[in-house]
Amino acid sequence: MYYLIFIYTCETYVHEFNTEEDALKDYESYKHVSENICKIILSKGIQLNKEV
Repeated sequence: MYYLIFIYTCETYVHEFNTEEDALKDYESYKHVSENICKIILSKGIQLNKEV
């Protein structure tokens, strides 16, 4: 699984993909967003860990 993690000031969003190609296609539509506004992280793994 591949994950695009979007970190805004007070919010975090995660998009999940089956392939790296799909994740990168989605990233292309968001890469214009300034790093000052949003940080985008590509992660790979079996399961995305969540802290409680």
